[in-house]
Amino acid sequence: MDPLIVARKLDSLQRCLQRVREKCPENPAHLAADPDLQDIVVLNLSRAVQLCVTGLGLGLPGKLRHRTPAKAGLPTGRPGLRIR
Repeated sequence: MDPLIVARKLDSLQRCLQRVREKCPENPAHLAADPDLQDIVVLNLSRAVQLCVTGLGLGLPGKLRHRTPAKAGLPTGRPGLRIR
């Protein structure tokens, strides 16, 4: 994988996580009461997860990259399934 792409993805990931740290209040009640703040936190967490998934996908061989969670032996999120 191109080191420049990895560096850019890591930089974006760090920015997203920093934004969450800056905006996520200590008191959960403040977050619950402020929809705009919720949007900021959720958007940046979503971006961070997407960057991780994309980065992981770039580093995996083609056959593994396109496997579903069930085929890879991972939890599928089915009702009643508990992930510990």
